[in-house]
Amino acid sequence: MNSIEINEITLLLCKYTAIESGVSVLAYTDSGSADLYVEGRRHVDILLDNQITKGNLLQLRTSKAKHYIEFDLLPPTPAQLFIELGTLYNRLLQARLSPKQMQELLNGMELT
Repeated sequence: MNSIEINEITLLLCKYTAIESGVSVLAYTDSGSADLYVEGRRHVDILLDNQITKGNLLQLRTSKAKHYIEFDLLPPTPAQLFIELGTLYNRLLQARLSPKQMQELLNGMELT
């Protein structure tokens, strides 16, 4: 499994981050964007504000994201703070998971 359809996993990621209060998930899409899941909420295109800054290259994206291709597990980080962190982001990473690994993690949890 190289990707997970966004519509299939959004609700599970919201439930997971609502239950697991010590974790937020950054999910990278096939269009070059990333969504942040924290405290049961989804924040779409969370890195968009950081992508276009003076001196940085513009990353071209496809028109609409359909799949998640990678996942980062992070400490619970509010969306606004996450946007401001920018260069410190890599220091916060707890794990980067493939879609298969994320599916295994979610399947192992009781999300009721």
